[in-house]
Amino acid sequence: MEKADVLLIELADGELERLLSSLPAGRFGRLGVFLEIMRVFDYWAIYKHEMSEAQSGTAAECYVMNLGWDLAIEHLFSGLDRPGFPMTESTPESRLNAKYLLFRFGLVAYLRNLASFAKANLAEVSRECGRVVVRLKESIKYQVMDALEYELTAKLDLSIKNSSSAIVNGWEKFEFGSDFDGISELGAFYGVNNSEVHSDKRIEDLELLMKPLIFPFDYGRGVMMGYDALPEIDAHYFSYALDYVMSARDIAGLHPDVEINGVRAPHLIVVVAVVLALHCKHIGFANIARFSFSEISIPQSLTIWTTREDLCETVEVHTGFDRDLITAALDTICYGERDLTWHKSGGHLRPLLFDMGNGMILRPLSSLLRNPFYSIIEMQHKRDNKFINMLSSPREDWFRNHLYHLFMGNRYLRIPGNIKLRHEGRVLTDIDGVVYDTLSGGLAFFQLKWQDSFTHDVNKMRSKAKNL
Repeated sequence: MEKADVLLIELADGELERLLSSLPAGRFGRLGVFLEIMRVFDYWAIYKHEMSEAQSGTAAECYVMNLGWDLAIEHLFSGLDRPGFPMTESTPESRLNAKYLLFRFGLVAYLRNLASFAKANLAEVSRECGRVVVRLKESIKYQVMDALEYELTAKLDLSIKNSSSAIVNGWEKFEFGSDFDGISELGAFYGVNNSEVHSDKRIEDLELLMKPLIFPFDYGRGVMMGYDALPEIDAHYFSYALDYVMSARDIAGLHPDVEINGVRAPHLIVVVAVVLALHCKHIGFANIARFSFSEISIPQSLTIWTTREDLCETVEVHTGFDRDLITAALDTICYGERDLTWHKSGGHLRPLLFDMGNGMILRPLSSLLRNPFYSIIEMQHKRDNKFINMLSSPREDWFRNHLYHLFMGNRYLRIPGNIKLRHEGRVLTDIDGVVYDTLSGGLAFFQLKWQDSFTHDVNKMRSKAKNL
């Protein structure tokens, strides 16, 4: 009897071989296919919510296309060994073909994922009436508990934040940044962060400023969108990006003390904010252009490129960082040809930038689908096997500090640091966190496990499930 995972891998490998054999053989031709797939994926990522199901695909088809992007990067992306950038016109026919290829790549990735589930005994595979049938086992839901718990926590936080009551389940709400000091007051308190640090840079009538700056740009292979710049528009988008990256950094677990490629995390997140602001500004102009300039091809205009020098100058203007620091930060953020040596598809890698190796950089807007620090951390793990230790080192203290902020006020006593339990001088285990409720007399012990919820590797998911 054939092994289930082997059967699925053979199906995946056969489909991938047929798919690749239908594509241009040369790297330059495949790069052209990659660019058209990126255009399709960018447009789908930004405007999917406005499309009908017939246009965007069913939920299952959308999931498969998401998987396909990672595999497309692995097999189609390459750098350029000549100056410039390949200019091709995007047509309805070329986009339909690219969407079909993206879906086929996704099917290969999906079959591989199912094979991993079967190998881990999380799925059953059988042949029935000439078909291969896969049934996921009940136990598979425990492999995604982190994601479910995170979603439930986010909903709970939102419900508390939106509650009109000053007290929720005995917890008094207050806003961070106010004069209220929860630690020194008597009671139980829940802090809500409603502040937007850079709100003074926001523009209300943004479209009135942006629309006159847009112009059609016909370069002979399709009409694309061009626009001029205004410092206040740049500051508007940068202000939103700065507020976002702080929470995105925390969710991804990138502590401010961590250093990547010689760049400290606080500097890196600001550079990431500049790139996100550029992405969002481009979408803002596209949203206006598609209703005001019928001659502009928005599907062709969303995916853009820039020179590395221009991007460095833009980051320098917004941050004041020196050029060496900016260069190192962009090296960290960019996916380049060097990364093909370790890239094995199967996840949801969404690089903010692609370095073409000839001074040009691609800016995929589909990267906005995912927390940018997930992909940055994932790439750095592959580039440097010691990075995991640097990333993990400050997390326990950071996590404990967040935990203790759930137990503010004099009602609770919190033990700083962890407690080592010894027997005859030998450490048996440690307790990561301790909270004592002076009102009820309850004593809570905490074991802290920082789970990287963005992994899609089945073995890592099983390991995380065992830790819970």
